[in-house]
Amino acid sequence: MATDWSGLTATIKASIVASTEHALDLSTVLDPLSVSEKFSPSFGSGDNAVDEIWHDRRTLAASANEDLDLAGVLKNARNQTVTFAKVKYMLVINTSDVVTTGHGVATDAQMEVGGAAATQFLGPFKDATDKIVLEVGDCFLVTCKKAGWTVTGGSVDSLRITNTDGADALQYDIVLIGTST
Repeated sequence: MATDWSGLTATIKASIVASTEHALDLSTVLDPLSVSEKFSPSFGSGDNAVDEIWHDRRTLAASANEDLDLAGVLKNARNQTVTFAKVKYMLVINTSDVVTTGHGVATDAQMEVGGAAATQFLGPFKDATDKIVLEVGDCFLVTCKKAGWTVTGGSVDSLRITNTDGADALQYDIVLIGTST
């Protein structure tokens, strides 16, 4: 089903700003670095365009996992079913340090992204068993802005999220942006 949004705007940014210095006898050598990329896709379903977005803050119990069905199960901000045909931007952030146990202690839950048992969404992964590991506070931003990664309902649509911590809950934020056709 095609989206019924009348518009979607997004700006995706990735940047690193760093500086190193080395003191010499009469001067200090500076090496400033500023690298950034900014994406602002148009509204639509073609190359460099998007018309579907899904985002959520989710919690998984210790040692739990979930398979996010990218084609026909997730609900958007208007409580309508999201069916991605292509995913072009994916951001996952392990925010577990803000989850607290019954004793009020921040958790240190590690998470994995990818490796669903069946109908794996390959997206940026080379193989169906590939996973990205995120420690507390880590994030994973990946793009395929022009054509996007294919999602096919029932065969290529499951993105697995796993809490690898056997004792603590996991909290994470996820944003997926792509097209419905």
